[in-house]
Order: sequence, then structure tokens, then C-alpha cells
Amino acid sequence: MPTTSFDALPEDARVWVYAADRSLAPDEIRTAQQYLDAFVSDWTSHGDALRAAASVFEDRFVTVGLDLHHAGASGCSIDKSVRAIQALESALNCSLTNRLFVWVEQAGTWQKWTLGQVKKSWSSGEWPAETTLADTSAQTKDVWLRSIRTAPENSWLSRLPV
Repeated sequence: MPTTSFDALPEDARVWVYAADRSLAPDEIRTAQQYLDAFVSDWTSHGDALRAAASVFEDRFVTVGLDLHHAGASGCSIDKSVRAIQALESALNCSLTNRLFVWVEQAGTWQKWTLGQVKKSWSSGEWPAETTLADTSAQTKDVWLRSIRTAPENSWLSRLPV
């Protein structure tokens, strides 16, 4: 199958980013990477092999990338990827699909904030200085790599009414 490394995917590759609700240990990252590599090597859309890769960033962000220049994902193939991530959640005994939390980095440490905490801090103008967030809404490899640590004004948060 036409799998590749995440680094070799084109900058405009479509990505799906999932955040673990805790930091993954090195052995869990190895397990996750092996699982993800096996998944993307067999990932197909309507019988066509997909050129894809997956990687774990910052010990918590599981990212699946797809080269749309090779073949695109169908609804069924996207469903397969979601089921694979759900299976990985079970294997790691952690949540990867809960979108109610936002990962914020302060002083080099990732913290899990509720969506309410983030919105309140941002809209009140009390966002702590030098605090970034991981914008897991990124849809391309290029945007994701620039958004792992981004200022809130460069993320979806800037679109919220103040």
C-alpha cells in the first residue's frame, strides 16, 4: 500500500487531529504508532489504497494525514478512520475524541482547559500572557504544524464574539 511518513506528506495533505486527554508514555506512543502505521497501510477508499501517514505529536496529539493528490477519502473511509481511533482509545485507555477540551500550553506544560474556561478567559481579555493553544481544528498538514502552538488570535478562538 502507498503509505508514507508524515514528514513526506505534501503540505496540503488533509489532516485529522485527535488530542489524548493525558500525556502518553513512551511505550504508549510506540504502541499507538504501530497501530496507526498498520491502519494507514490498509486504509482504502472504494477499494483504492490511500497514501496516508499518522504520527503522535507532543506526546498527545494523534494526527492522521492523507495525500489528496493520490486519492481522496470517502465517507466510508473516514468512518473507518474514526473507528480506528476509537479502537486506539480503548487500547490506550484514554480519550482521543472528546472535543470539549482545549489544550493550552503555559510555561512549557500542556494543560487541559474546558471550552468554557477558554472562551471566558479569551472574551474577558484575561488570556494569560505567553500562553498558546493547540489548534486541533487544523485541516492541512501545513496549518497543523504551524498550529501546534499558536497564539489564540491566530486560531478559531479569534472568531468568537467578544
